[in-house]
Amino acid sequence: MTPLPKMRLTSSVLPFTYFSSSLPEDPTPEYLHEIYTSLLEKACSATKHFSEKSGDVVNPGSVARNESPIMYNLALTDKAMVLCPRLSEGLEIKDSNGDLVGPVSLNGTLLGGTLLVKSKQEWDALRNDENKLRDILQAIGVPPITNDKDGKIC
Repeated sequence: MTPLPKMRLTSSVLPFTYFSSSLPEDPTPEYLHEIYTSLLEKACSATKHFSEKSGDVVNPGSVARNESPIMYNLALTDKAMVLCPRLSEGLEIKDSNGDLVGPVSLNGTLLGGTLLVKSKQEWDALRNDENKLRDILQAIGVPPITNDKDGKIC
């Protein structure tokens, strides 16, 4: 069996944690599954660590329903696989007057670098305040994981 490539925990620029692995040329379905399960285990561990540290309950009841214990996005190309654990679908945002303009959800669009809005008011609120995008990204993902001793990413 081919050894798995080095898995990377990546969160240096983005306000959330994700896990990635390069892929060999023409991987078998079994090998892709091994990489996927390894990334998923790491994401579950990171989510559990966040949950224990913060006291937040993450995706309660899913294991009892035979579902994944965490929410996540998965991206697959011919060169890499990326798994991003999620804590929520998105965030409700307000306009510059403080009025609620709607929830902005990131689901499958997250790893594609795309954000879809449903109204001009949502678009205007995001366009007029760049911090709102950071707030949405922080709300949906597991925060970057750091070592308690020196603050470095584990």
